[in-house]
Amino acid sequence: GIVWHGPVDPTNPSVYRSTHMSNYLERVTGYSPKQWLETPNFWRSILHPEDRERVLQRTSQALEEGKPMPPYRIFAKDGGILWFQSFLRTLRNSDGKPRHMFGLTLDVTEFKETEAAMAEVLEHAQTLQNRLNDVIGGIPGIVWESWFQEDPDRDRINFCSDQIHRITPYSVADWSWE
Repeated sequence: GIVWHGPVDPTNPSVYRSTHMSNYLERVTGYSPKQWLETPNFWRSILHPEDRERVLQRTSQALEEGKPMPPYRIFAKDGGILWFQSFLRTLRNSDGKPRHMFGLTLDVTEFKETEAAMAEVLEHAQTLQNRLNDVIGGIPGIVWESWFQEDPDRDRINFCSDQIHRITPYSVADWSWE
């Protein structure tokens, strides 16, 4: 992860400036710590436009509450999109005003890409399930599935279409058995 810290304006906690960025930053993003630290509003300038407003709003809350930020996207130096998640801690004055912020930012790109791929697979599976249900629902008879085991006492019917109660006096629960 990327370790960073810097002072916070006690009159406006959303105003802070990092004074240290670990070298891991360059390995992950392609930006040097010097570029990040010396370019005003650099972090804000590379936030993904779809995340910018939410992240800036959530940063103030994270400083106040000490909770992790939700994942957000930035543009890497090579133009690629990276997913980050930041964890913030605030050092406060004796009167409770924030004076210094410490952070750890993790590259969660692989996790987010895997999560998106899984969501796509689940959506595709749901589409196929809906199609199958439509086909089964259009058959003018009872569709059922039975799992036969080597031991006949373990045989079971684990699926029966809803048409059973239109054609017979039985329900799906009556027909299915283990």
